[in-house]
Amino acid sequence: MALTLLDMAQIFGFRPRGRLVDAVGDYHRRKNQKKLDKPFTISLALINQNCSFYNYLRKFSAEKDKDQQHMLFLLYWLNNFVFPNRSSVVLLEYRHLVEALHNHTDVGLGPTVLAYLFKNLHMATLENPLNLSAPSAFWMIQIWL
Repeated sequence: MALTLLDMAQIFGFRPRGRLVDAVGDYHRRKNQKKLDKPFTISLALINQNCSFYNYLRKFSAEKDKDQQHMLFLLYWLNNFVFPNRSSVVLLEYRHLVEALHNHTDVGLGPTVLAYLFKNLHMATLENPLNLSAPSAFWMIQIWL
């Protein structure tokens, strides 16, 4: 018995289908999807790898370009609330998801969030004793239960 994609869609509203977003961003546009004239991408010069939340917020508030500021906010929001991590830093692995959300791309978040939940369940079971208080989205599993 485990959480499934249909559960994610029914309880939380995550789409089970759509464009899958991976860490390397090698997904392809569907045939019927409109191509943007100039898709926005996040500037990696603005952030460095493993930037703490405090330093990240200072850079975010100093940014003048509205599109870059929106993508930086989305990256912060995903790292802090949707995909929290134990190190309390902004991880760049969700950069392509941020770009897809900012460009209003048809994204299937169900598989991404479900994979994140299963990864965190695996990490929690490796600890002795079982640690469910670690930063994670275990609240989704509790709602499902």
